[in-house]
Amino acid sequence: MKRAFLALALLALPAATAGDLSLQPGQWRSVVTIVDASAPAAPAIAASMKGKKNVLASCLSAAQAPHGLHLLLSGGNAQCRFTSFTLNANHFSSTMVCSGRSGATTTRNTGSFSPTGFDVTGTATTAGAIRMTMKTHTVGQRIGGC
Repeated sequence: MKRAFLALALLALPAATAGDLSLQPGQWRSVVTIVDASAPAAPAIAASMKGKKNVLASCLSAAQAPHGLHLLLSGGNAQCRFTSFTLNANHFSSTMVCSGRSGATTTRNTGSFSPTGFDVTGTATTAGAIRMTMKTHTVGQRIGGC
């Protein structure tokens, strides 16, 4: 459930050159908050999701650090591909398309990052049996060693 939540939430960035998206190795904590959700076929379910938070913990190794932001935000979902990505200093915007049991989900993200944290706003739209749009806000930070 956490991987699905994270994939819908946003979140991810494509792999980039070492240093571009590098985060410090260590223990990371990400808090994903659903800001808004809508699903015409399931309005009660969508309404119940608003304000929900999911806290995720990840240990990022030194070998993973050059692509750390990508790994933390994608949840390692191999069914996702990026159709656009723009990096400007420590700000980014991206579009990711993921395939899944409920249909294709397109996630558009904008945010900022540093070696010890990130702040991302995303909108995920699922076009499948149950159409849903979810707006999220994710804040991640390094909290120490693994």
